[in-house]
Amino acid sequence: MKKNIIAPIFVLLLFTAGLINQASAQAHSQGQLGVSANIGYNLTSLIFRVISTGSEAVGSVPPVSGAIDYGISDRFSLGVAVTYQGAGLTITDTISGIQETFKANFSCTNVGIRPLFHFGSSDDLDFYAGIRLSTTIWSSNTESSNPDYDPVSEFNLGARRIRLQPVAGIAYFFGNGPIGLNAEIATAPYLVAIGAKLRL
Repeated sequence: MKKNIIAPIFVLLLFTAGLINQASAQAHSQGQLGVSANIGYNLTSLIFRVISTGSEAVGSVPPVSGAIDYGISDRFSLGVAVTYQGAGLTITDTISGIQETFKANFSCTNVGIRPLFHFGSSDDLDFYAGIRLSTTIWSSNTESSNPDYDPVSEFNLGARRIRLQPVAGIAYFFGNGPIGLNAEIATAPYLVAIGAKLRL
């Protein structure tokens, strides 16, 4: 379902790239450093509700991400990106034959690199697409009488895998200056993210 939503948005952004391909200067160039900070949306809270029988999601911090991208040419950049998100659950479970209700707080940090291709030649619009190669680190703490209970293991979140995640975005810079707005879509660790971007 998520992929069915993302696919047409990618097509729309690729079409937008063709529309901005006719200006004379470039928003992205070789040697340029782009620094972005975004807040996003994903399905973490919903997923916890589905996979945790007898549990209730009590809160979630939206994905907060930052990235630094370096222009290795006028068309390509290579960057690093970090995304953080937290969620809290109230869990009812049977441990050693005793039913117990306790709280669990989860946090995940996604760290990756992302090669990007930059379309167009506009002086104030930068459209880009690429792949994020990343891994996610999960941690948790609980208020439980059982010191051996580990919700990360119960929800099978501990395995660290390298994942390939498509990403596409667009940045608009005010008055050809260094400050702009940024928006991205991806399959993970967020579906949609918006924020600010600085080019140096």
